[in-house]
Amino acid sequence: MRKIGWLTLMALSVLPAADSGMGKKLPAEWETYKDKQTGAEITLVTTSEAKDWNIYQTHPSWTPDSKLLLFYSDRSGTTRYYACLMETGELIPVTDDRSMKVDSLTLSRKANLCWAYSGTELFSIDLDALVASADGGQDSSSLRRPVSTVPEGLRVSGMLTLDGGDKRLSYIATTEDGYSEIITHSPPTATGKVIYRTKTRLGHLQSNPVDPDWLMFCHETGGDAEQRMWLIRSDGSRCQPFFPEKPGEWITHEVWWGGKEVLFTSWPRCIAKVGLKKRLPQVLSEDKYWHVGGDPNLRWIAGDKFTGEIYLINPFSGKRKLLTAGHRPEGAKNHPHISFSPDGSKVLFCTSIRGNWDLAFADVNSLKW
Repeated sequence: MRKIGWLTLMALSVLPAADSGMGKKLPAEWETYKDKQTGAEITLVTTSEAKDWNIYQTHPSWTPDSKLLLFYSDRSGTTRYYACLMETGELIPVTDDRSMKVDSLTLSRKANLCWAYSGTELFSIDLDALVASADGGQDSSSLRRPVSTVPEGLRVSGMLTLDGGDKRLSYIATTEDGYSEIITHSPPTATGKVIYRTKTRLGHLQSNPVDPDWLMFCHETGGDAEQRMWLIRSDGSRCQPFFPEKPGEWITHEVWWGGKEVLFTSWPRCIAKVGLKKRLPQVLSEDKYWHVGGDPNLRWIAGDKFTGEIYLINPFSGKRKLLTAGHRPEGAKNHPHISFSPDGSKVLFCTSIRGNWDLAFADVNSLKW
């Protein structure tokens, strides 16, 4: 990884590498710099003029061994998934618009696999085999392994979600008559089963990363929901609010933190958490945060702000420190959507510090307290 000065970095104008299709690597683009306010080391994974952004914060972006980082990019002219090899920075197309067309995918937390859907077909991709085929310059389209199908008459809306043991694949679908349904495939190769059905628009379905029997979802309103966060058992039983919201509370951007707690933001007041057993919310840091992410090892949380600052927060003491800033200049449209690497050493986010959307991460251990 080559390190350059900040002024040099801002002057770079690297055009996207020509799309080489499936089975071929693209050259590394990444650069590192020291945040001028905090001294933290920041790595720009992408630096081309393409639009690159991270998988939504409710879902993993790294493979469990941290060797591959998956993201979205429009560098080919259409939005596709790409993987960055963390050892070299090289990029590999994970999908194309023909044999490997993907509408959405989710990464396993157990193995270097992703599960995806296209139209009505559910399938898996072995990411280790993808890297091996790229090393050999081979076409990787044959790595698509069909596993099941979306039930007839349904349209998947949103992202797939996989429990921590790879035992259950779930998603939200909409019916032709306007209902939202939660569908589970258990095991992922099985026929889908409807476990919940409602006229309310549902979103942000998230499998518990530890306990496969719990799913979390939200009521989508485009604004403040009367009751945002909901829990349901994987068999469809015990559908209930995670905690009853008070009038005037604006709860959003909920995400599992381990298997027993959930982090969320309460606008415009704070970041808070709530537990599966103790359903009383607990404030962790007071400020006008936008999104929140949690270290899988439960050591840290991170919160970003509308103005592009990202804070690292000690959830036990409540102390916080600015990790990095400048990632949402005036007029920028990117959402940071912060999340952590599997070992908790990196905070991933989308940045507009160069003027376009790029993928970046901050090294937590480089921040001086």
